[in-house]
Amino acid sequence: MAFAAWWGILNLVLTVALLAAVVYLFVLIARALKKYISSKEVREEKQAVKRTLGETLKAHRTRCHMTQEFEAESLGVSRSPNGRTAAQTPARQTCWRWRSCTE
Repeated sequence: MAFAAWWGILNLVLTVALLAAVVYLFVLIARALKKYISSKEVREEKQAVKRTLGETLKAHRTRCHMTQEFEAESLGVSRSPNGRTAAQTPARQTCWRWRSCTE
């Protein structure tokens, strides 16, 4: 009889502990969702900062007052996609000159 009473008490304590853990996890999830939803401005700002490679190249090119044609010529590449092969890589000095202008 004493064993059954202890077993019942242990079962009740474990059930209450499990229920408390589930409620605590629910509270943590609710807090995380609330924080994520309220961070809308930060997510929009990150989206605005994130730019494509083409937009970045254009910004650097316009800042250095270079045309697309001049930039391609200084890098030793063609503007057309079929006009360049893998063997025609630009010289390392050309890349460094272009990089110093864009920084």
